Amino acid sequence: AVYLYEQALKTAGKQYFLDKTPRYYLIIPELCRIFPKAKFVFLIRNPLSVLSSIIETNFKGNWRGLFLRDRQHDILSAPQLILQGIEHLGEKAAIVHYEALVTEPERTVRTLCQQIGLQFEPAMLKYGNKVRFESSALVDPKSIYKHQGPVTDYVEQWKTRFDTSQKLYFARKYLAELGPEVIRNLGYSYDELMEELNSLDRKSVV
Repeated sequence: AVYLYEQALKTAGKQYFLDKTPRYYLIIPELCRIFPKAKFVFLIRNPLSVLSSIIETNFKGNWRGLFLRDRQHDILSAPQLILQGIEHLGEKAAIVHYEALVTEPERTVRTLCQQIGLQFEPAMLKYGNKVRFESSALVDPKSIYKHQGPVTDYVEQWKTRFDTSQKLYFARKYLAELGPEVIRNLGYSYDELMEELNSLDRKSVV
């Protein structure tokens, strides 16, 4: 892995290599052991946003796809494993909340740069060189070409996606499965999220 990263850096003429994939949550201790000098950035989002995004992006609104084993890990195993990874990594872990990133991008990215030892540059807040992603199936096409920087358009989009009593019931069961402690440690309020779902359910009945 180090050899491959070094070759990529030489080709690009860069100093740092960013390796990102969501399912690294499964092997955080191993990554820490293999790359002892690495910095680890955890981008955390409201669990209900994650759930609704997976349903819409991967299964076109068909929530039954969540019963696939890999997706069960993504929504049930990942939150606890991420929290365990953050605790394991200690000061090597930098935590960024999606909601803070899109509402206060400069402040959030400046803080992140300080944590991982990088010089902040305003260009970090702009989506440049997007042309190289056009032929890639690994980039979510929904918004990467719509915007030039972080936007708040999608922070509460999950509320529009849980639009039936069945989906709302499923979302409440999901929150209950994660539990108040995990939700709180992720940086969110279990009670507030549950009340949001209850409020949406009351509106759907009306």
